[in-house]
Amino acid sequence: MKKFFKKVTTIALVMAMALSLGTVKQSEAKTKMSPKASIKGIKVLNPEDFQDISLNNKKIKIEYKVLFKDNCGLSKKEKKDSSKVTFETNNKNIVQVDKNGVASGFTTAGKAKIVVRSKVNKKIKTEINVEVTTDRDMVFKYSNLYFVIPSVPMEINLGDKDALGHEFGIKTNFNATLSDFVFTSYDAINESEISSKATVDRKNKVIVVKDYGITDIECSYLEEPEVGDSFNLYILTQEQFDTMKQAGEILDEKENTFDDDEEEDDPNEVEDTDESEDEFTKDD
Repeated sequence: MKKFFKKVTTIALVMAMALSLGTVKQSEAKTKMSPKASIKGIKVLNPEDFQDISLNNKKIKIEYKVLFKDNCGLSKKEKKDSSKVTFETNNKNIVQVDKNGVASGFTTAGKAKIVVRSKVNKKIKTEINVEVTTDRDMVFKYSNLYFVIPSVPMEINLGDKDALGHEFGIKTNFNATLSDFVFTSYDAINESEISSKATVDRKNKVIVVKDYGITDIECSYLEEPEVGDSFNLYILTQEQFDTMKQAGEILDEKENTFDDDEEEDDPNEVEDTDESEDEFTKDD
């Protein structure tokens, strides 16, 4: 009798355990979420890469991670399959982005947003703020241009070569043309007087030459007037050019920018040794 009772008890325990395991499995099956319900957000891992971008043509890969709810019940493979996203931009003039999350463009100053959206649950998204700014790196190919022409007036087209083989044009660290700049011409001999000898027609991309001589051309970027540069334009006869070259007055300076210009100390300037207190700096 005792053996029978012991056997019955053992069978009951086994059945209870089986029922318990079945209940646990059923409970797990009930708590496992669908991929759509399991996603709680998207985190961009490199948002700082999209701030204060200098105008250029570089590419930036968007790094991101899809976040899932705790105890969602998805396997690693299911999470990987549910981590697919789409990319879109609200301003293609500033930034473009492909299906792989590679952003490019950055050739126009301004702000834009890139939206990273879950493919599984389109309500789940995050935004990347993009800010593109110019940096102070706009430079003429050559700081001096020596054009030898037979007669005046005439026009010099963008890309025409001067007497040293240098082309009339500009070089920037972003995609820009002459039409993106404002040009002002000055008399290089009498700096206070505006030159009428040569001017730059930015829309037609030509230098309009009216007379022989030296003209200082300054330009500034339309979007950021403080970004600019200058060059000296020499309009010469062949005889004038040959005379200057023989005298060593032909300067072949490549790539000149305002940023590279450093103010030199005046050797004749007397240092101010006045020790009197400045009303803006003295202690109260």
